[in-house]
Amino acid sequence: MMRQAPFGKPHTLFLIVLMLLVLLPRAQAQRAAGQAKADRLVMGLILPYRDYWRPWINGTPDHMIQHDPAFEWLFEVSPEGQYKPWLAESWEMAQDGRSWHLKLHKGVPFQHGYGEFTAKDVVHNHALWCDDHYPGRHDPPFSGYRNGMCMVHRIEVLNDHELVMHCKNVCLDVLFYYSSASNMPMFSKAQWDKDGERGYETHPAGTGPYVVKERQMDRYVLFERAPTPHWKHGMVDWKELQMTWTIEEPTRYAQVLAGETHLTEINKDLVDDAVRKGYKMIASRGTAQQIDLIFGGLYFGTEDPQTGRYTEHGGTNGKLDPTVPWTKKEVRQAMNKAINR
Repeated sequence: MMRQAPFGKPHTLFLIVLMLLVLLPRAQAQRAAGQAKADRLVMGLILPYRDYWRPWINGTPDHMIQHDPAFEWLFEVSPEGQYKPWLAESWEMAQDGRSWHLKLHKGVPFQHGYGEFTAKDVVHNHALWCDDHYPGRHDPPFSGYRNGMCMVHRIEVLNDHELVMHCKNVCLDVLFYYSSASNMPMFSKAQWDKDGERGYETHPAGTGPYVVKERQMDRYVLFERAPTPHWKHGMVDWKELQMTWTIEEPTRYAQVLAGETHLTEINKDLVDDAVRKGYKMIASRGTAQQIDLIFGGLYFGTEDPQTGRYTEHGGTNGKLDPTVPWTKKEVRQAMNKAINR
């Protein structure tokens, strides 16, 4: 039950094992057609996602894939790039483009008994990102998407399942910044009030079809199917879902061939070999690739004079150091020519 997020994430080729029966105990080979052929689906991913759940700590879209099974967003991005209802049932932009009227789905429960998802949870999550002095939050929020999320400067609660987002200016992109393409899944306000910030790490409570079961630092994240049917998807296929990561592609491919993972990402040069071995290639259906162009310099930067470290805020006060070798044009040209492209 993975979300599709065509914006801001790399889109690669996926392999999924066709002959799972040969990798499983014989007792499982008698399952009816259409049923999951494994109790635990193992995903062989590439990037080692950060070992924490709080997305406002140096958040990136890649970090969010580990939230997919257990957490949900206000809006979903379809494979065709369209915004679809998720926790928000409907939405309407004001004629002046400076506010959005949202209606939330009713009857969406948080895991671990933290009550129903309501407008107060939206207010809470917005404040986690946009209130510089939010009580109980120890780490300041940072993400490339924060400015977009914080275009909304105030949320007016009309009732438990209806709210208005008021923006600082015209905010046509609100759907993007509160969708599955961005960094703001919905956490529980009730859990924050009861357990504090650490509760989000020790037993995070989302509204998704899977519950966080275990994390082995820098190895994997393990989820188990929620004990009750999901409010939208019902009872999902696999009892457990495990996300692992291996940076080296030969190792990752060998893990699939050995049956240690059921799904992985590979480069195009290995696709033909994998298909000949009986695997199925599923190409990404993403509608776009995001390209970032960063125009840097040799001396631009912001240095904190007290610590001597560079910071994200405070203006540009870096100075050109002419003794640095790569300030010379000939050195930069030699470096570029020395790289085998």
